[in-house]
Amino acid sequence: MSFTSKRGGRPDVKSQRCFPPRLFFRPNLIGISVVVAVVALSGDPVHGEVQEDYYFNEVPTVLSVTRLKQAQSETPASVTIIDQEMIRASGATNIPDLIRLVPGFQVAYAVGKRATVTAHGRSDAFARDMQVTIDGRSIYDPVFGGVPWQDLQLDVDDIQRIEVIRGPNAASYGSNSFAGVINIITEHPAQQQGFRLKSRVGTGQNRYHNGRYVGALSGLDFRISAHRTEDDGFTNRIDDEKTDAVSFRGDYRLDSDNSALIELGYSSGSRGEGYLGDILLPSRNAYHINHYQQLRWTRQLSAEDALQVQFYHNYQKKDDHYVVDSPNPFGPLVFGFGFDSGRYDTEVQYSSRVNEHLRLVTGFGGRYENAESGWIFGKKKPSRGQLRAFSSVEWNPLPDTVINLGGMYEAYQATRGLLSPRFAVNHHLNASNTLRFVASRAYRMPTLWEANADLLRYLAADMTPIDYLFLTLDELEPEEITAFEVGYLGRFPEYGLTLDIRLFNERIREIIPAVF
Repeated sequence: MSFTSKRGGRPDVKSQRCFPPRLFFRPNLIGISVVVAVVALSGDPVHGEVQEDYYFNEVPTVLSVTRLKQAQSETPASVTIIDQEMIRASGATNIPDLIRLVPGFQVAYAVGKRATVTAHGRSDAFARDMQVTIDGRSIYDPVFGGVPWQDLQLDVDDIQRIEVIRGPNAASYGSNSFAGVINIITEHPAQQQGFRLKSRVGTGQNRYHNGRYVGALSGLDFRISAHRTEDDGFTNRIDDEKTDAVSFRGDYRLDSDNSALIELGYSSGSRGEGYLGDILLPSRNAYHINHYQQLRWTRQLSAEDALQVQFYHNYQKKDDHYVVDSPNPFGPLVFGFGFDSGRYDTEVQYSSRVNEHLRLVTGFGGRYENAESGWIFGKKKPSRGQLRAFSSVEWNPLPDTVINLGGMYEAYQATRGLLSPRFAVNHHLNASNTLRFVASRAYRMPTLWEANADLLRYLAADMTPIDYLFLTLDELEPEEITAFEVGYLGRFPEYGLTLDIRLFNERIREIIPAVF
């Protein structure tokens, strides 16, 4: 199966491959998503004997869609909220299993315990079109794309809520917010004071141990957490793992108007990779190292005006190489997928209420990411710089109507600028029923691997290159998605029911097919 672009029938992926791409999607998606949430109520809801407090509960608020705090009925997107109560009730022990609760999202383990999380089934072993953030820090892998879920230095008990935006949201989060955004918000240390030990032991030598200490010191609330994961996996899969991780979060109140957040994390361990009996991807162990640093300063200028400055750095290292027996005259061949990568990101954001009917958030930022690997890039050391500016406006021209207008402009090195706009109208039929109309456009930049692939076959003796397994031959255009949505959100407190319906049309251009 192949797709052609508008450029005279040239294929959208200009690279050589030893096996065909696996595609699980169509370039034009038309669908409907229905979410039904049932709330357990005391009394008899059929006869109206519902606790009175339920009617006066606030409509759920969302922080992620426009970067403004909004009622869920006023956001320009379909949003699923996974709160602490749902997390505990689910029994899930990791974040990918929590995302299984989101309509339209799929979770799979393509290789070993490497999870891939995507929407509409459009993915391979790496979900390249999904943006995931933890407390505002993107954890997107710049080399292969997707998210290294196994390497998150995060226990599910430390999550306050997860907001999942079902649909493109590049207007607020830029490139790679192509199919949706998963925003993970961790618990403030002030809500977790004390010491805790947790152990979980199961069959297959499945062991998880976590220790956490949360305290306060001179205006600083902090959490120190460490965990160890061990799992021998299944007998018919290469999915064993051993991971050690430690993390720190500190929230410091400088004065009544200024606060600072600092987060640090480190993890390392070995993972089972490959497939039993596969020649090119045999069973083996790969060693991973990940660490990050994040610093954010917030100044509250007034009750609804704030200035925020954030910086973070992500580092990822994977040691993965192996020998393949070959009948060719050169003898055994050495392959590898190991690499080092880094991402530096800084951003300034200002939010304000202009008047009774108008709120806005605006800002700018920059990013630099780089990678190095003799196995997959050869002598290249690819890197990429980005500058961006964004703004979102919420306008209430009428008491029952909310207009959201926003966009982000991204300037990348050696490529054209990308403008990702969004326009939405939310009309409240009444206090419990809302219609939503949204039009947006988003992009996905090729990963460093897709844009610079140079994977070689080597002699085992002197590492002389024999042939190319993957080679990028031309400059790839970013993928582009244009989406239109009609949505309905209804709350029926007498039945303990929330109904969320999303009818959408998404057209994708410049498709870069999956190769793994």
